[in-house]
Amino acid sequence: MTIIMSSEYVFVSVIHASFNGYLIISYYTGNQIKVTNCSKLCIFDLNIRQILIATPFYLHFFRFWLLVFNKKKIYFVFTLAIIIIVTIGPLLYMMSGQYFEINIYFLPKRGCGYQIFSDIPFYTEIMYFSLIVVFALPFILFFINCLIYRSVAKKLYNINRPKVMECRKILKGILLQGLFASIFQVPPIAYLVYYSLTRNVFDNLDITVHFIYFAGYNLYVFFTVVGIKDLRIMMLKDIGINNMIKPSFVHNSPFISKFIL
Repeated sequence: MTIIMSSEYVFVSVIHASFNGYLIISYYTGNQIKVTNCSKLCIFDLNIRQILIATPFYLHFFRFWLLVFNKKKIYFVFTLAIIIIVTIGPLLYMMSGQYFEINIYFLPKRGCGYQIFSDIPFYTEIMYFSLIVVFALPFILFFINCLIYRSVAKKLYNINRPKVMECRKILKGILLQGLFASIFQVPPIAYLVYYSLTRNVFDNLDITVHFIYFAGYNLYVFFTVVGIKDLRIMMLKDIGINNMIKPSFVHNSPFISKFIL
């Protein structure tokens, strides 16, 4: 999980740096921006982040299925395919209309000057559905981990109580992680809904919303990969690394550790 999320974050950072580098170079060299290509790169830069938000959900769902439905592998593939279609399918549908230039139109937007939109059927409705899915994923993830905890507690309570306590601590860490992700997603989603309805752009508000979004996502990654010690121990075990750091939960209160890895 750590390796996958870190690799995705590096890839998204490279895409974001490339897009902004293109804008900066074009601005200082005086070269004319190709609106269509710039807009498509901007769309990819924005939408690729939804995969980052969905990745922890996929990985924890895989963990949940192994614990609860260990032997039903055929159903797992089918269920995971449905989940991917629901979470990523709307995004691909919208991007297909924009990238293949199906009934497209342009609206003013900061950066490239204009943004490509598509008039394919149900574009607006699917866009709202995609936003709802992104906002709901942290809550669904927490619910899945509650089911994981109940399953482990039921099977191991009388056999291995330390393991049950470890799962409870990890569950608290995931709750804190999801809370930050949800809070920082509210302003960007509200702004996107407003922009979708009015098509009005306010540069200062747009910059502020993007700053909040990136700050929230960085905290989300920090809590997932580094900040919460019990989550870090769990992920180190997943990749086969033994870690001697003791859990950081004392008296059932979460404590965010210092940067160690």
